[in-house]
Amino acid sequence: MNSPVDPEMLGRFFCFADLKSEEARQVAGLLSTIDLENGEALFLQGEPSTAVYLLISGEVQIRIERSDGSPHTLVTLGPGAIIGEMGPLTNEPRGATCVACTDTHLAELPYRALDAGLANGDRWASRFLMATAKVLAQRLAALNKETLSFITELEKSKTNVRTKDELERLRERLLTEWTF
Repeated sequence: MNSPVDPEMLGRFFCFADLKSEEARQVAGLLSTIDLENGEALFLQGEPSTAVYLLISGEVQIRIERSDGSPHTLVTLGPGAIIGEMGPLTNEPRGATCVACTDTHLAELPYRALDAGLANGDRWASRFLMATAKVLAQRLAALNKETLSFITELEKSKTNVRTKDELERLRERLLTEWTF
């Protein structure tokens, strides 16, 4: 069911927290809503990336498929989360699957609307992009810290040198290539 999005609700999302009333109404007009039932997938790993989602209510899990085909849950997200934010930056298929853990209500922002906002110089679009960059940088910093901590623990336990070298190569790749 597609119902109108309340412009005031946008203030609950860090990327839209400081929008002026007119900007919030503009963004709300670009959004459509999606309702998912418990267990229903929003998108699957490998599918084309076409939109960013604002999690209004409920919970979702972000899962990746391991090489043996089994799922691995990366994170459970609740209200206020933004989902699918990497797609407009990478223009690649979904890197993970998103599944509702409860009945869930989301707002969908198509990438084409974000692209149009950026092309028009709309403040909301640039604020969204900067907020996304900040979150991704924080994730990368946390991953780097965790990887270095793990390498340190491996060194203390005298674990296989090959494993430590592989982790170090992964850390270097994260800091230089940014793609896989």
